Amino acid sequence: MKIHSDGIVSALILERGESIHEKLKEIAKELDSPGAFITGIGVIKDVVLGFFSIESKTYKEMKVPGPVELLALNGNMSWEGEEPIIHLHAVIGMDDGSVIGGHLLKARIGVTGEIFIHKIGVRLERERAEEFGLSLLK
Repeated sequence: MKIHSDGIVSALILERGESIHEKLKEIAKELDSPGAFITGIGVIKDVVLGFFSIESKTYKEMKVPGPVELLALNGNMSWEGEEPIIHLHAVIGMDDGSVIGGHLLKARIGVTGEIFIHKIGVRLERERAEEFGLSLLK
């Protein structure tokens, strides 16, 4: 992973095989960012998308082995106590031109990942909402 930062916006260049979530958690701690929004593009593999069911309070998982185009990555970086929480959604392009999307539960870089972290000056905190079984932004 390579990092270029001006202190507010950081450009991460993730390398083949790296986990998007693991690297973003690592960076959250390193940058000591109170909160951030995240965008990105690239080529990813070993993708697991999730679709949240309010009734079962679980994610229905859809595995996509890839490689696939990461057309849009959007999300945020927040905290639950001392633990960084990475919440991502993705739109991915398949090799036949079709597009699918959902909550990005897991993904590894297939070729490259160009991820941008836009730091904000307010600490984003999460709190458990038992109604849904999720930790939501306060």
